[in-house]
Formats: sequence, structure tokens, C-alpha cells
Amino acid sequence: MDGPYQCLGTAQVTTGFFSLGEELDAWWSEDHKQRADGTSLKVVKSVNSGVLPVGEESYEEVDEFHGRITVTIHVWVPILATAMLAEYLAAAFIPDDVVVGIGTGFTIPVGRVIQAQAMIGILLIMMSIGSAQYEVWGTPYDYAYLEKQSVAIEDGLEYWQENEKEIKNDFTATLSAWSWVTELIWEKTQNAPRRLALEDDPSLEPGDILVLPDGRRIVIMALSKKIKRGEVPVLVIDGCKVVAA
Repeated sequence: MDGPYQCLGTAQVTTGFFSLGEELDAWWSEDHKQRADGTSLKVVKSVNSGVLPVGEESYEEVDEFHGRITVTIHVWVPILATAMLAEYLAAAFIPDDVVVGIGTGFTIPVGRVIQAQAMIGILLIMMSIGSAQYEVWGTPYDYAYLEKQSVAIEDGLEYWQENEKEIKNDFTATLSAWSWVTELIWEKTQNAPRRLALEDDPSLEPGDILVLPDGRRIVIMALSKKIKRGEVPVLVIDGCKVVAA
């Protein structure tokens, strides 16, 4: 059963020249059990929203429970940062030769100009550090199971004789399967005959189930009485032990 198209998960990351990439797992629920289909990535804030584009963003649906966002930083970014830093350090050793302007004259140190150019490159790369935010959208769903119900009512009972019993099973899908299960239970019951003798009880009838003190249950198949003068009538019960399939 499908739910409405909605935001399933969020993720955020900060990356740049100091990292070659990041992988972010986005789960559709905190317990990692929610299923979803048709998921896609929505970039709220891109890793390339800085001064320079520094990487690429991609998304894949790993399974029905989560997806993975991959942020890959271009190789030139850390290489350029390293080169600019090396250039800045090298420029520090350049002798301070100067260029003198015409007239009253301003002096411009040549080495400092080279250092400034390297510093600008470093600052541009640092300003391109990406702080990105993502959302994953899709259609959540759950499995729905068909439930079949059958009602059996015995006619001719008084209201005080009614005894409602509900039986559920997740593995039998049809009424014919229930019939097979019932037949199996009945055949197994027939293989466990029992006979009991007790004082006469007019309330007992064939089809009733007796529960013995030890927990065993006996279904009554037939009843007979032994009557002797001067003695309490004895009720003889022929039945079978109640078993499960």
C-alpha cells in the first residue's frame, strides 16, 4: 500500500579541498524499517554553492530502506591548494627587489606580489569549502495482507448455550486449506481413543470437551450409563484426546 510522495530523509555535509569525497546514507525511518520506492535526490544547498565549483553530487537507491548520497571532490582542488601553498612559501625567499615608480616614486617589492598572488589562490579555494544540504523524496509503502474470515454457527442453540470462539492463523490462505487442517486434526484425534467413567452428569452431550485436572482434554464421542439398584449411576464416556495439528 503506497503512501503520499514525500520527503523521506535528509543529510548534510561540509567538505572541500581537505577531503576527496563523502558518502552519506539516508534512511527512510529511524528504525530502518520503512520501505520506499521511486526515490530521488533534491539538492537544497549544493557543495558548489561557493566561489568555485569543487565537486560533483550523485545519488543511488541502495535498497527499499535507504539510499546513498556521494559527494566527490575534484582532484585539482587539493592539488591546487598544495601548489599555492608551496608557491607562497617559495615566494618568501625571493629577495626584495623593488620596482620604482616614476616621479616621487613608490617601491613595489617583487616577492610580495608573487606571495599575494599565491595567497589569493589559497583564499579562493578556502572560500569554496562546500556546506551542502540534501533531501531524498519518494513514495513510502508497506505490505498489506488479505484477511479471509469464515463464520460457523450451530443452529438450535439457546442463548446460554452459545460459546463463541475465534481462531486465527497467518499461514492458511483459503477455506479449503482450513478444511484440510481440520481433517488432519480429526484423524490425529481418532488415533488417541479414551474411555472415562464418572458419576452421571445430565449436562454432558456428545461433542462436548472435558478438561481433566492434569490439563488433558477429551472430546466426547458417545455416552452410556451403568445403573444398578442401590448405587449411584455411572456415566461411561467414549472419546478421543484433543490434539493440535
